[in-house]
Amino acid sequence: MFLQKLLLLILPFSWFWGNGPVKVTVYHQKGITASGEHTDSIAIPFASISRDLLATYPMHSKVKLENCPFEGIYVIKDKMNKRIKNTIDVFLTDNSKKYNPCTCDLSVYIEEIIPTAVDSSAVSGK
Repeated sequence: MFLQKLLLLILPFSWFWGNGPVKVTVYHQKGITASGEHTDSIAIPFASISRDLLATYPMHSKVKLENCPFEGIYVIKDKMNKRIKNTIDVFLTDNSKKYNPCTCDLSVYIEEIIPTAVDSSAVSGK
């Protein structure tokens, strides 16, 4: 409970209510991302984000896309050109299909933290 209250004080207000609808496109370009990783070595679903959204959703944060064909949780690993606004690019390895841009609801994804039992002897040093 304390952590949740602390997050409310630290994180921007829009993190809890989402940023609303964003344009979602697909990219297949292989290479080095802005996070310094090569697209071939990233095993988790990831996305590139426009720079106007980067302040709310920083690099390596998890975002959730809803109400669209690309629903899911993605890690932000790349940023887009300065001229592009309010857009997320989802990275897909299959470039044989053509996808039309769509509009999705964007929100931050915060994993629930489950407290673990602590061995009292380890804490007291006995």
